[in-house]
Amino acid sequence: MTYAELTYRSPNPLKRLVQGHRYRAMLGQVAPGGGVRVLDYGCGDGFFLSLLQERGWGRTG
Repeated sequence: MTYAELTYRSPNPLKRLVQGHRYRAMLGQVAPGGGVRVLDYGCGDGFFLSLLQERGWGRTG
């Protein structure tokens, strides 16, 4: 089972809710621009990076 299947794509609605809250909290801590960089060093499928890209961040990797 993948990380995604255990968290934000879980059949369990509570797990999806909690993971969604975590992502929103992380995204609320940073805003694009100003020379700020974010390093996502996880072994997942790049979902967090895609959320950042949707909000105007550049993406490498």
